[in-house]
Amino acid sequence: MLKTIFSRFKKSWPKSDRSPLVHFEVNIFQRKQCVGYNEEELYYYSLTTPSIFKERFGFELNEDERRQVLDLQAQFKLCDWEVKLLKRAGDLRRNKKGEFGLIAERWSWWYGCTLTLYTSLSIAVTALGIAVSDRPPLMKLAAFLCLIAIYAPALWFNFRIMMLPWLILLRRGCQPGKWHTVQA
Repeated sequence: MLKTIFSRFKKSWPKSDRSPLVHFEVNIFQRKQCVGYNEEELYYYSLTTPSIFKERFGFELNEDERRQVLDLQAQFKLCDWEVKLLKRAGDLRRNKKGEFGLIAERWSWWYGCTLTLYTSLSIAVTALGIAVSDRPPLMKLAAFLCLIAIYAPALWFNFRIMMLPWLILLRRGCQPGKWHTVQA
């Protein structure tokens, strides 16, 4: 089986004593180059090789925990970037029993909406203050650009960390506030 998988890359193998699996890890799993591999191969290599799992998801786990995360990914049909985002946002985590699961926190969405509203209101008040000031037009333009440079990343971060994980989990069928683990 491995011979047929690695036969695709025979021409690109280096002329060294490194094993094909090491070359496979280095070349195939760099920056979203997993195209051409079915889900079973990705599951197998991510489960058996910790470096491939870390390259795909951005964090390290032991084999049992990797199996749980990969099963959750398959169960809820999550992409690699979604698993990575859910882990960073804290919606993919380990409970007290040591099981990995997903939870759509209710406070996350409301906190994100409140923060977005507050940031938008402060942008509007600041922009109004800049607009009615008696400064030259070039200074007003510079002030607006600084305003955008400060608030745009804050809004992007807020959406990415607070609101997007909630939307992803709701679209995948997770109930708000309920702990979801791997279904046997």
